[in-house]
Amino acid sequence: MAKTDFKSVDDYIASQPQAVQGILGRVRSTIRKAVPLAREVISYKMPTYTLYGGRLLYFAVWKQH
Repeated sequence: MAKTDFKSVDDYIASQPQAVQGILGRVRSTIRKAVPLAREVISYKMPTYTLYGGRLLYFAVWKQH
């Protein structure tokens, strides 16, 4: 079974297949450049960015999407 108890975005990315870790890193970097004040959290088992107390966006990897 896949790991789902992620404590951080780093933990989430490290748990993904090597083939997509670089892509996820670039997505993360792009988000952080675009919204530098956003806070990284894990919500619904996915990397989530919050801003001013609300959820701004999520990103995730699914094998069948």
